[in-house]
Amino acid sequence: MRQTFSMRAVEGFIEKLKTLPKKEKALSKNETLSAMRGHLRKARDDGYTLEELVELLKEMGIEVSMDTLRVALRERGKKEVTANKSSKRISGLAERNAHKVEAQPGIGAETGKGSALGQTLPLRRSGFVVRPDREEL
Repeated sequence: MRQTFSMRAVEGFIEKLKTLPKKEKALSKNETLSAMRGHLRKARDDGYTLEELVELLKEMGIEVSMDTLRVALRERGKKEVTANKSSKRISGLAERNAHKVEAQPGIGAETGKGSALGQTLPLRRSGFVVRPDREEL
């Protein structure tokens, strides 16, 4: 049998949901290391070795290998470098191709409608040419 609910019941459900307290989310080992990354890096800058940090984490109940800790400590920096390289590559491509590109002959030439001949088309930042829509495919 199909269940149905009155609007008053739905409003009651909503009010009940609004009063629920937030539950604390349990973090995985990697999320925990990510949350502690800045403090772990500071400890490294203060002269603590990876071995010492692994032992300290073990005493706190977080068992990680040196390799796991090493990767966790450089993980964010690596992603930032990759993102920076990608954005630099894209902006460099856009700068090199900042001139306007001549439209290819034949696009829209069959009907004469929407013909791009003789027009210049701007390049997007990604390096793709923005072309006008055509009425026929």
